[in-house]
Amino acid sequence: MGSMQWTDEEANYLKAIFTWQEIHGDDRISDRTSRLSQFEAQNRRSTNVKSEGKTESDFRVLIVGTKGCGKTSVLTRFALDAFEVGPGSPQGKLEGGCRQSIQIDGLNYNVDVLELPSKHLTTNLMLEQALAITEGAVLLYDITDQASLELAIRVQRFMSGSFRSSNSNNHGISRQYGLLLVGNKSDVDDEERVVAWAEGSKTASTFDTGCPFLEISARTGDKYV
Repeated sequence: MGSMQWTDEEANYLKAIFTWQEIHGDDRISDRTSRLSQFEAQNRRSTNVKSEGKTESDFRVLIVGTKGCGKTSVLTRFALDAFEVGPGSPQGKLEGGCRQSIQIDGLNYNVDVLELPSKHLTTNLMLEQALAITEGAVLLYDITDQASLELAIRVQRFMSGSFRSSNSNNHGISRQYGLLLVGNKSDVDDEERVVAWAEGSKTASTFDTGCPFLEISARTGDKYV
């Protein structure tokens, strides 16, 4: 995951969202920018891809999950290709969000990943605001914790209902929103695993918005599609 090497399926998925963002982003840019300004001033971190050329698009992704599922660890792996804990580790610097440049087919994209603290999942208003300023979300769960998957399912259902309501208020124009279900801590021993890979995959297939699935280990950087 930290190596920024994407499978063909993942690359096409991201490109489709980027293309939609370029076409439709102007309609929301002023509203979205005003709501992001304070958050970005506090939380955005920059790293550079070793390449030349213009940036095609900015893309904002929300990462959502229960406390302890590894949101900040995933951010650290994504941005720094590292997993460190303890005093002086980079995790504290990335808590809340990060900015990373990635390359797909030789084109550069800036990705802002915004972490929604689990305490904010108790209020629909905070989640609605987070959805309004992002183009996609990672629903993260811990494969050693069944309740974390159940929370991801509830969040997806809320998202689906929110988008249906938004579409009806927008003269039936459907909003495109990318979604990815991710099981973290795939490096644990078999006896520690509670949620099987097949259960995660089946869960993603039931989401009415369409949702790819993979398992990862923020600790090792491995991923399993």
